[in-house]
Amino acid sequence: MPFGTDPIYTDPIYIVIPYEIVASPPLRHLLTITRIKAEAASNPITSVEISAQRLMLQRNGRPILMDGSRYPRLAKTKPGEKLEEALEMLENF
Repeated sequence: MPFGTDPIYTDPIYIVIPYEIVASPPLRHLLTITRIKAEAASNPITSVEISAQRLMLQRNGRPILMDGSRYPRLAKTKPGEKLEEALEMLENF
């Protein structure tokens, strides 16, 4: 098994699941979504949605907007990459 700084090797949620299973994209996406939910809950964000290139966040039913006028934009276009980018944004929130 290769080692590195990728969360697949360091995050406890991944360590308990064999590498061959975690390496499958659907399961990896599901685990990333779980991490997004956990990160949102720790930042009292009540809703997370990705629509096209927008990361739409809400707190107490009110949208969280950048500069008070627009949702944060995601630069990535592939679904898995969008999830990783959304997670990174939430971690830096």
